[in-house]
Amino acid sequence: MRKLALLAGLMLAGPALAAPAKTPAEQRYSPAFEQCMSTGDAAQGVNYAMIACMTHEDTQQDKQLNQAYKATMSRLGPAQKTALRESERAWIKNRSAPCDKKLAGEDGQMAQVDAAGCHLDETINRIIFIENYK
Repeated sequence: MRKLALLAGLMLAGPALAAPAKTPAEQRYSPAFEQCMSTGDAAQGVNYAMIACMTHEDTQQDKQLNQAYKATMSRLGPAQKTALRESERAWIKNRSAPCDKKLAGEDGQMAQVDAAGCHLDETINRIIFIENYK
């Protein structure tokens, strides 16, 4: 998520600075999200606007997650379905844990931006996991 804040700063700095390589999750951000983050208040680094962009994207990615889960479940055998179902339940129960650990000790509004971005990336990482589940 810090990369999103850095990306916003790089956009303001201009093309003279090269953007860092995108993570697998960042490569899956929708064009609508990229547009949201690069225009208006979000592009100016206004926290509530960046969080609004991330929250909307997370909702869209969650729909993708549900579709990926259904598609993957439809191609699995009974034992694999059980294993994936248990894995998914555990992930849902603990989905915030990596972000909580990563952001431990952070305070303030930027911590809220980082948390929203971390949650978004965790959702996308789960999509990738499920799409590659065997």
